[in-house]
Amino acid sequence: MTIPFEDEIRELESEAERSDAGTAAHILNRAGDMCLGQGRKDRALSYYGRAIDANLYGRRYDAAAGLCRKLLRISPRSVRTRCTLAWLALGHGDLQETVRELGEYVSAAIDAGERERAATNLAAMAAVTPDRRIRELLAAHLERIGKPADAEALRGGSQEAGGANASAGGDSEEERWTRIVNAALGEPKDR
Repeated sequence: MTIPFEDEIRELESEAERSDAGTAAHILNRAGDMCLGQGRKDRALSYYGRAIDANLYGRRYDAAAGLCRKLLRISPRSVRTRCTLAWLALGHGDLQETVRELGEYVSAAIDAGERERAATNLAAMAAVTPDRRIRELLAAHLERIGKPADAEALRGGSQEAGGANASAGGDSEEERWTRIVNAALGEPKDR
């Protein structure tokens, strides 16, 4: 005898609530797969988003990135998911990956009319990286979204930009990842 779909989803929800973050991520991903299989795309995306967040809480960054990519195959215009990938790339410190993910994020934000939110995220990203190349890239993206004054401040035209750079350089690796995860999780919950 098969369990009705809604009962099975409720059971997975309950199991995820009782589990550690890594296990919850796996369970929520499974719930998303079930919903997608039933043609309930919006509900599936919600479960995938929650699974990404659970992976972030559990400090399972590669798993979170993998789920982000899975979600983008289903919903390629998801701005929050692209933002999460940009944060994760920044955390990994791979310049090529960071360039790619930031570009994808900013393009998605522009297309969705989310320039203000993007400006806030780009400034927050600048606050966690001491890398001058990435800070210049962030400044270029601020100009791209119509924030030339913010870009100039980031490039050192104000004391605030220097202060952000100084604090970013003093963070330990763990402190930096904590700031990155908190920022990624602080985004509005619509993936």
